Amino acid sequence: MQPFLRSGDYVLASRLYMKIAINDLIVVNHPRYGRIIKRVSNISHTLGVCLSGDNAESVTSEEMGWVDRAQVDAKVILSIKDKR
Repeated sequence: MQPFLRSGDYVLASRLYMKIAINDLIVVNHPRYGRIIKRVSNISHTLGVCLSGDNAESVTSEEMGWVDRAQVDAKVILSIKDKR
């Protein structure tokens, strides 16, 4: 998720605020890539959510595919930058 999130940053994610919108950051338990944080790029009632990364070297939305809403673990509600 660089440049928005970098190694060493902290995130606060919650399952209480699960109304998901485009551009939200969410924590997903992806079947191929494991537990990841990605940005929501599209939402479909039948397909789930389409995810993207902020980094040009990130896995593409096409490679990741649509993710079922049941795989969404939490929504990121706060990020704290590492000052080191």
